Amino acid sequence: MAAQAAPNDRTPLLDDTERRENINDDSDVHGFFLMIEGSRIDHAGHINDPAAQVHEVLQYDAAFQAVLDFIEKSETETILVATSDHETGGLGTALQEPGHLPVYNWFPRALAKANASSEFLSLQLAKHIAENPGEHKGKLRSWVNETLIYGGLGITDVHPEELDALVEAPLAAITTFAAIISLRAHVGWSTHGHTAVDVNIYSSGGRDTEKIRGNVENTDVGKFLRDWLDLDVAPITEELKSKLGKVNRNDLAAMDAVSGRPAEAAAAGEVPQHWMEQHMREVAAI
Repeated sequence: MAAQAAPNDRTPLLDDTERRENINDDSDVHGFFLMIEGSRIDHAGHINDPAAQVHEVLQYDAAFQAVLDFIEKSETETILVATSDHETGGLGTALQEPGHLPVYNWFPRALAKANASSEFLSLQLAKHIAENPGEHKGKLRSWVNETLIYGGLGITDVHPEELDALVEAPLAAITTFAAIISLRAHVGWSTHGHTAVDVNIYSSGGRDTEKIRGNVENTDVGKFLRDWLDLDVAPITEELKSKLGKVNRNDLAAMDAVSGRPAEAAAAGEVPQHWMEQHMREVAAI
């Protein structure tokens, strides 16, 4: 999935062969702690892009398998814990189209045809418009249809209204592309933000992981890892709290722009600290 034009050293792929080989290196006598984050899964959820999300999950699954293979071959006691801090987008299948009779089904083949993310396609559209100022809209429509809709999403039945939306409002193209592919797959979304639904926990490596079996609070996962590794996290916890409390004007302005809450109120202490910390994390993720 072409989430970017070309991956680089700063954008490692989850299924990177070299990194899979490094995971299988059991020569470190001191052991190690490895965290693998499938952050682009969350990005696809925010955009409501089901094709990108599927491909990112498959890459994460490949990385997950590499770790399982390591655990099976290693003679060192090792555990694996995989989870998420939240769901994003409120994804659901069997979307009922407005004005249509319900079809209690969804069509994953529509996602398999896509070879580029909505994010990548929107960047390609912006680049094309910048490089072709004053291009006739009819010509632009044809280029969008042939290069982006068909070439990127594998869609052959684009509606005139969908092309109009892309040509007339290119700044919103990222969500328009996502809506186009979602409609073909009959995938629905309830939000562009995070949801409070339960998320799964997967673990491997012995009976110790039974402690996080079943329904647990999200903080229990971190506590389990802390206890299993016998770590004292109090000093770093206090350091992080101190850093989060030192909110500068740029942080407040960014919070204001994203959330619509007055930055001055936050500076004056009228906004609860937990709200400030949460939205600082939201801003950093955008």
